[in-house]
Amino acid sequence: MFNKFRLTTNNKKKFVAANFKRKIKGLTDSENQTLSPKRKRTGCFCCRKRRIKCIGTRPVCENCLKKSYLSVWPDGEESLSHNTEFKLTKVIIDKETLNLNKPNQATTDTCNFRQLEGHSDVSSSIDLNSKVIQKTYYDSTDVFDSVKDAMFRKVLIELNSSVLKSQISRLTTFPVLTNKEVFLFNAFTNGFMTDVSPQFTHAKLQPGAVFIPPGINNAIMQRIFFACGASFLLTETKSLEMKKLSNEQFRLYSDGLTDFIQSCDISGNEEWIILSLLLSYLKLRYVHDNQTTNTLSMISIVEGMKFWILKKRQQSTYELSITSSDDGPEFELHTFSSKLGDNPKVTNPIIPKQSTENEVKFCQIINAFRKKLKGRDPMVARDPDYFIKPSDIVSVDSEIYFAISGEETQKRELLMPYEKTMLDSFIFNYSTMLFTCDKSLVGEIASPFIVYDLIRPYLLHPIYKCVVPWMNHPVVGAALPMFELQAKICWLGLRLPLSTEDSTIVHHIRKTASFYIRPILPARVYTREPVSVQQKLLESCFAAEIMSKAIYIYATKLLYPRMQCDDESIQTAAEQAYQAFQKLSFQSQVHVVLCFAMTVLGSVALSKKHRQFWLLKMDKLKAVSRVRAFESMRVIFQKAWYELDETCRPMGWDVLLDNECLKILLV
Repeated sequence: MFNKFRLTTNNKKKFVAANFKRKIKGLTDSENQTLSPKRKRTGCFCCRKRRIKCIGTRPVCENCLKKSYLSVWPDGEESLSHNTEFKLTKVIIDKETLNLNKPNQATTDTCNFRQLEGHSDVSSSIDLNSKVIQKTYYDSTDVFDSVKDAMFRKVLIELNSSVLKSQISRLTTFPVLTNKEVFLFNAFTNGFMTDVSPQFTHAKLQPGAVFIPPGINNAIMQRIFFACGASFLLTETKSLEMKKLSNEQFRLYSDGLTDFIQSCDISGNEEWIILSLLLSYLKLRYVHDNQTTNTLSMISIVEGMKFWILKKRQQSTYELSITSSDDGPEFELHTFSSKLGDNPKVTNPIIPKQSTENEVKFCQIINAFRKKLKGRDPMVARDPDYFIKPSDIVSVDSEIYFAISGEETQKRELLMPYEKTMLDSFIFNYSTMLFTCDKSLVGEIASPFIVYDLIRPYLLHPIYKCVVPWMNHPVVGAALPMFELQAKICWLGLRLPLSTEDSTIVHHIRKTASFYIRPILPARVYTREPVSVQQKLLESCFAAEIMSKAIYIYATKLLYPRMQCDDESIQTAAEQAYQAFQKLSFQSQVHVVLCFAMTVLGSVALSKKHRQFWLLKMDKLKAVSRVRAFESMRVIFQKAWYELDETCRPMGWDVLLDNECLKILLV
């Protein structure tokens, strides 16, 4: 009976199908097409190739994610046919906290992709020039990491806007701004300041909260705001008008600042002057002039920092005299030349020779500063030769100890929040500039062994009680001690060939970097803070570890310039840094402070896996951040890895000491 029932059912199905076909035959061609639409091929390429139904969750198909396949999607609506030759690409997915059963967590967990080597159904290579592959690789990572990064940038934009709204009562000059100037100011606050905010820190220490308020009623600072905004728009639009606006606004700023320094008292104006000079230096990362301009810009910042150090020393002496005197405060400004001795070599004005317009402007600012100092230079050393000679190994030992441990044995000075951010920004830019500075101007640059001696008391004081101490460092974060080592090792790199004394210090720095252990998050962070906050705090820790590996490699290059980069110790450090980079999302803001480290690590990349990683990372960062550093690093990697022509062999890590290559680098 069961068989009869099945037979009857089958016959009924055939009858219905036959009737349907007869109805179709009686219709016109247009009606036939309407009733029987063409079957579409949808879904990702991988599911189509595997002959399974695609879930359709762009940009990453869950079927592909579960089976560790690289999800590739068609550009249009139609997918490929079954007989199309398409090779499945297997990837490794590092899933630490990913739970596919909880799709809401997809935006807070990290997922890193690496191509499997030697897998049977993996294509032999991935064409990095393929737009489909590049788009899919990026999109796969974006699902888990880039959403958080975009949210962080959105928070920065909202923070910058709120800073401006809080200053509405002081807006006395903004109503007279032209529409073009308002447009440039908006580009500065929402674009430029977002790009130069690398760390997750206290809201009042974010660069936008510090750099914007001083310019509300300051016409000179407004000019550098407009110049920075035009520079940011130039990288996006490639417009000659924006380049002209940037140069014009910077010229007005530099002329106004030079006149102010020459005619007015700097006392009480140190902070906004230094902040504006820092902005002018950061502007060069968008509109690059040349290596000399970058160096002169940093020298002008150092000259401004001298006045700030004098001011802080004066305040400390004043407080000390109040506590030690019974008759009331008595204070006399002691010139530091009487304590430290004069060094006319570093106080002479800089005379530009066949310079560009920007070089002339920075020279004018530097010379105006030096005329105001009048023998009170706090960075002039006790020993006349100390200016160009680093301190001995014992002082390096103690400096590193204080920078890392923060013991109470070192005197701490009170800072305001804007001073903390200003100092942090100076540390980062000064340390990075020493890597690519113009060697002809080394005699005009203050030694980092002196600079860090003077500013260390101000580095160790926390402003706010945060969940981790390095949230009080809005730019360098947990990598503060590594930036000190970077500055000193780059300074010694300018003194090649190394003397016996220099080699001893480089050995010590190399040893310190090799044994460096990244900070660990306290247990309360994991129990009280959301996953997104944990991730941002961890990124700062991994950034410090990455810098330590780069410093170790660079110090090795200085000590053994003829060593090949395929040495086991070098490749081990590069692999450890690569593993640390896997903990950072491709679009993380913290990459902005890792330009030196990425240049060093990329130059020693030998494996195909590492080189693909660096090329993909440069492309991704270049698309997110408008600074030209990542584009210039890609050029350096090409020189290090490939034969550009028959007469030019791959330079390898020799690019780190090649002056022509360093001129290209914009870090």
